[in-house]
Order: sequence, then structure tokens, then C-alpha cells
Amino acid sequence: MALAPDPRTAALLREAVQLHRTGRLEEAEAAYHRALDRDRGSPQILQMLGLVVRERGRAAEALDFFRRALELDPENFHSHYQLAQTHHRLGELASALAAYLEAFRINGTHSGLLVNMGSALNALGRPSDAVPLYQTAIRLEPALPEAHANLGNALAALDRLPEARAAIERGIGLAPDNPRFRANLGSCLLRAGAMEEARVAFAACLERSPGDVTALAMSASLANETGDTATRDRLLDFDRLLDFSELGAPAGYSSAAEFNAALSAAVLGHPTLAWEPGDHTTVAGQQTGSLLEQPEPVFEALRDRIEARVRSYRDARSADGDPCPPPGAWRIDMWATVLREGGHQVPHIHPSGWLSGVCYPACPFPANDPSQQGWIEFGRPPPAYAFQTPPAVRRVEPREGLLVLFPSWFYHCTVPFAGEHPRISIAFDVVPHPPGGKAEADRQNSD
Repeated sequence: MALAPDPRTAALLREAVQLHRTGRLEEAEAAYHRALDRDRGSPQILQMLGLVVRERGRAAEALDFFRRALELDPENFHSHYQLAQTHHRLGELASALAAYLEAFRINGTHSGLLVNMGSALNALGRPSDAVPLYQTAIRLEPALPEAHANLGNALAALDRLPEARAAIERGIGLAPDNPRFRANLGSCLLRAGAMEEARVAFAACLERSPGDVTALAMSASLANETGDTATRDRLLDFDRLLDFSELGAPAGYSSAAEFNAALSAAVLGHPTLAWEPGDHTTVAGQQTGSLLEQPEPVFEALRDRIEARVRSYRDARSADGDPCPPPGAWRIDMWATVLREGGHQVPHIHPSGWLSGVCYPACPFPANDPSQQGWIEFGRPPPAYAFQTPPAVRRVEPREGLLVLFPSWFYHCTVPFAGEHPRISIAFDVVPHPPGGKAEADRQNSD
């Protein structure tokens, strides 16, 4: 789309784009707003504002800019595509897929779109629908590494393991330094029972990216299976790496009970609370989107408590010898889960985090329950890998006001919950990110 014809608006837009490209995001956002003040009818400026706002961590706000751009220019491919990617980032996969399909209607030969739409379909449990999209992307752009690697992930989900391995290896051949592809290869090899080859793949991933969460998680499970107890115990040092504290009562709350009640009410009333969202691990329960996208005092107070505890956790543990040294800078991503009768979380990790955690505003079950229903369990890998050796696990009893920190590579799940009243938990990731920022490329995820 051409720049706005007014010379002053065009100059402001050029300034904003230059600031954006050089990572000066706060200044870029202000410059885009100055340009928009002069030309309220510019879909281009609205689209660029959406991009910079999303890069600054306000993805939900970015949705509004992309929607406004589409009201002015309904057939704009890039606005549909960016809207889709933003929904995808927020975990709103049904909305993401709808927007991807609109973009595809306008331009079905954009390889990045095909890869990302395939990623959404794969996350929605539709790998058979994702496969032809990846194959089309490869025909259009044979040297696109993400298309090959993601095709392999979809084929692995369909248990077409020899084809999956070949596809991921093609991705590695095109991008040999991409650690994620090697972690995906290791996971595929584990599914196929090729333990030693999987170990080599995970080691190659960790050589390139020492903190890769998937490789650390699977290395721990693999070490347990092969009898390498030294590696297993280093990676799953529950006594050292689990951290427990009490939330207490932040300023403005007379007691911890009042704070927990306010958190529970805010979760149950949250507009994003949805039953078994497509890409999540919740069974017989509800989950929210991000709790920090829109300002809400109770969640901001919780974030501040979490930030303080994370700093204490970091300071209390030397980086020397840690499987994943702490980052210099991070952000907090936070969401909530509400479990009903029979509700539970299947074993999973948090690949984007360095540290993860959970707190419990409401735990409606008796203390010291011998059934351990609703407890959180660490160390058990997903059943898809069919390990024969019992895993080393640690179960923790939730209680109202408890805050638990754990490394993001710890597989964790919940014992199915049985209770008349909902079990409410708020989970979060401590996501490493560099200071400043830079303009984004297409996601082209490795699933």
C-alpha cells in the first residue's frame, strides 16, 4: 500500500518505520500515533500500530488495530494475516484459524501463511489437515526450513515416524544451527524407540541452546529410562529446584483470604475463560487467555508478588552448573485454569519459559487427602513416549495461597480433581527476552 499522500503524514510514517526497524519501539509507537492523528483513515498506519503494540507485549490491544485496518480495507492480506498471528500468539486458535482462512482466500500462495496455518491446525489436533499445507509451502519454497520441520512434527503426530524423521532432517539440513529442529528430531526418535539417536539429537540441541526446555525435559526422561541416574537427578533435582512460598496480602488487601477471593472472582469472571481450549492441556476444565493483556489491579498485584519471588529464586541459586542459567531480563505470561469434576491437566512442559509457576486462589478439597485428588505432580512424561521405567516423580499438595516455582522443563500434570466447587489455579511463565526489541518476522513456527 502506498504512503499517505499528505507530505507531513508521509514523513511521520517514514520516521516511525525507521524507529520500528531499529528496535526503538516506544518511540515508534508514539510516531505512528502522531501519523494516525493526521490521517485517521489510513489502514497502513493502523496495521503498523498493531505490529508495534504486539511487539511491546500488548497482543490483545493489537487485535483492535488490525480489525480497524480491515474495516477500512477488508481485502488486505497482511491485516488478515497479522490478525491471525496475533490470535495465534494469544492461544485463540479458533479465531486464528478463521483469520488465516481469510488471508488464504486472498493469497493462498504465501508460504509463511501456509506454515503458520498448519501450525494452528496441528495445535488444534488436526495434523492430517496441516500436512497438505506444509507440502504446498514446500512446493512454493523448497528451501524453507520451517515447512519441512513442521511437516515432520505433523507426520509424527500421525505416527508416520519414518516420514517424520526424514522431513525434520531436511529442515535441519537447511538450517543446521536451529536447536528447535534438533529437539523435534529427538522427540520423533524417542517415539520410534531410537534411544541413543534421540540422546545425540538432544545433546546437539543443548550444545546450540543450553536452555532448550524440550531438550532438557526429554533428556531427563531419557536418562531415567536408560539408567543414567546422575543426569536424571541433576535435571530433576526436586529438593533444590522446587520453591514454595505464600502469596500473603499485597497492599490494599486486609488479608491473604481477601486477596485469594479477589483473584478467584476475577478468574471466574474473566472474558477469555473457555472450556477445554484447543491447544491447551486442560481436560474437563476451563482456561483463560492472558491475564495481563488488559490492566486489572488484582492480577497486577499478583504479578508484582511473583516478580519479587522470582528475583529471590534467581539470587538464591548460582548459575554455575544449572541446567538452564537465569536470563538477564524477562517478562511474565500469566493465565488461569478452573477444574471441575474429573478435571485435570495432562503431562506437559512450558517451552517458552525459563521458570514457571502456579498459585492457588481456591483449593476446595480436604488437607492431607490420601487420594491426592487435585494435587500437582512433577516428573512424569507424556504417555506417547511409552517409557518402560517408572519415572521419578514428586507430588505437591495445593493449598489456598500457595505459590510454587519450578523449572519450565519439569513435566507436570494434575491428579484428576473431584469436588463440588471449582479448583482455581493461576499459572505463569518467566519468559526470557532481550532488552529493547526488534521488528518481527513471520512466525513460521516449529510446532
